Amino acid sequence: MKLSTSQETWTLTNSRQKLVDHYAQMALNPATLGQARWRTKELEADSSGLWIGIGKEIATKLQELRNEKEIQTKTDPS
Repeated sequence: MKLSTSQETWTLTNSRQKLVDHYAQMALNPATLGQARWRTKELEADSSGLWIGIGKEIATKLQELRNEKEIQTKTDPS
């Protein structure tokens, strides 16, 4: 079964977002930060060009997660 163009686009977009979320979560953990950085560089260097800019997307998501965590810390009374 061949995917339609819209299915292919959705699948690539969905996969990319999952990778962005995954590597941003990894970057929050000091034990897996190096792995997240290494894999991000590897994706960016991929010759297909599919992953160009993913590093910036991961950095943006990471900042969002840090901001959320900071807000939760400030509003949590315990």
